[in-house]
Amino acid sequence: MRNILLSAPLFTVILTVAFNSSGQAPEPPCVPEPVLHVEDIEIECADHFEDAQSALQANFENISAYDIACDVDVTDRIRVSQINWVKKNGKYIVPLDLEEITGKIEAFSADEYDYSVAKTQKLFHYCLLFKPGVYEVSYCVLDDNGTPIDIFSATKKQIITIGEDCNGCLGCLGCDGCAGCRDKYIPDSIRELELKRILSDWLLVGLCALGMMCWSAFQHH
Repeated sequence: MRNILLSAPLFTVILTVAFNSSGQAPEPPCVPEPVLHVEDIEIECADHFEDAQSALQANFENISAYDIACDVDVTDRIRVSQINWVKKNGKYIVPLDLEEITGKIEAFSADEYDYSVAKTQKLFHYCLLFKPGVYEVSYCVLDDNGTPIDIFSATKKQIITIGEDCNGCLGCLGCDGCAGCRDKYIPDSIRELELKRILSDWLLVGLCALGMMCWSAFQHH
């Protein structure tokens, strides 16, 4: 820390300046300015249900955010703040309770949905792709404290339009169970999320069992 004395005929100012180890004044901290990128998409299913899943996957993989002020990728800080379902005739809008919806989907474990892009993609693959209509997805970018950054470039709305031919058991084509037929075309990236969740659950169960065994052995001694 160094004090600099500035003199003038009518006033004297003492300015305190902090210098780094090289003797140079440090750069001021950058002010975050993330730019969020999303693209609208229209999905028509027809008989090409595998193509519909692939198109949805490619769209979500292109969602990104880059902080142009701090020169850092902040894609992992993107969160979904709201999804509205608009019936295709546009007569009414339904704000979706995402936690309630995912709580009823077998592929999601309890409290798994975290509003991230990856989990929202999974929600579309397993559920919303089979409910035609227009989905208005609102995104935001979080700061270091987990608070949405309140600037225009850090918020975006995406329109995902699901065609009427996607209704119901997409891809079943005479199968006895819709769920099994749908799962057949879930992208590998989504399956990897599911595998990680299952392994994590089993690890937790194993640790709990080990803890109980240790406690039981301790009591016997």
